[in-house]
Amino acid sequence: MINYIGYLAIIVGAVSLSPQILQMYKTKKVEDINIYFLIIAIISDILYFIYSIYTNDIVFIISIIPPSISHILMTILWFKYTYKNKMIMDISHNNIDQNDILI
Repeated sequence: MINYIGYLAIIVGAVSLSPQILQMYKTKKVEDINIYFLIIAIISDILYFIYSIYTNDIVFIISIIPPSISHILMTILWFKYTYKNKMIMDISHNNIDQNDILI
């Protein structure tokens, strides 16, 4: 029974960041996401993964994969949209026609 609780935790953990990722993708806005949160989360994921390998606990090993993928994906989106939004702001402040620049 306790293993089922562990696997249920994995499933819930896997979908917990999905709404945030979808919001970032749809709106292409990431200003409210702190990059330091993402960096610390990835470091935590790495340490958690090392610990789970060392203890040889399959539930720990499996459970760290979904949040790690989510944190990495959020970080990629953060960099992508931060750069893109900065370019758009620079263009609008310099009165450059957006059609002249490929983004």
